[in-house]
Amino acid sequence: MRGRDLHSFTAADIDFHVALLTVSGNKMFACLNGVITTAVRARETLLFPLVEATRRGLLLHRQLVQAIMTGDTDVEQLSRELIIGAQHEAERALGLWGAGTEPAGADLHVAH
Repeated sequence: MRGRDLHSFTAADIDFHVALLTVSGNKMFACLNGVITTAVRARETLLFPLVEATRRGLLLHRQLVQAIMTGDTDVEQLSRELIIGAQHEAERALGLWGAGTEPAGADLHVAH
């Protein structure tokens, strides 16, 4: 990420996610392209002031690509970290959960 070229970063992030969904071979995942594109564009507006979170996300994306390319078993864990991190960033940026309220489904846990 050169400087703060947020539009280029967002375009690359969209391309990254669309490519992952497409190469998965899962038709249902491929149908999520529009949803992911919208979410990433919204993220540009809401979250990019959180520079450190953005840098961490970029590092995790790079690690995920490397894990996929090498067939590493860490793919699932890295994916989970990215998703959970994105959720926390969104919550922080929106300021919705700071007053002791929990998001819907907060009591649900993903089985490992």
